[in-house]
Amino acid sequence: MIGIPTVLITLDPEQSGMMRSPRAIHPEGFTFGHSLGEPFDKEMQTRVLKAALGHLLVKGEPGEIKTLSFAK
Repeated sequence: MIGIPTVLITLDPEQSGMMRSPRAIHPEGFTFGHSLGEPFDKEMQTRVLKAALGHLLVKGEPGEIKTLSFAK
């Protein structure tokens, strides 16, 4: 479809997969309420956002979710 490109950042890939979003990432090990990382952790939040923006360039299948590890 033609529209505004979006990327879902999800902490529940099983549920989000059913929504069949065009692009999605799952930051592994993050807790609910902290989908970009811990509060005040600008470095981690920036890494997650950059990964999500980079994922805009990836053409995938609807519902496919890329799990990413952001280990420090």
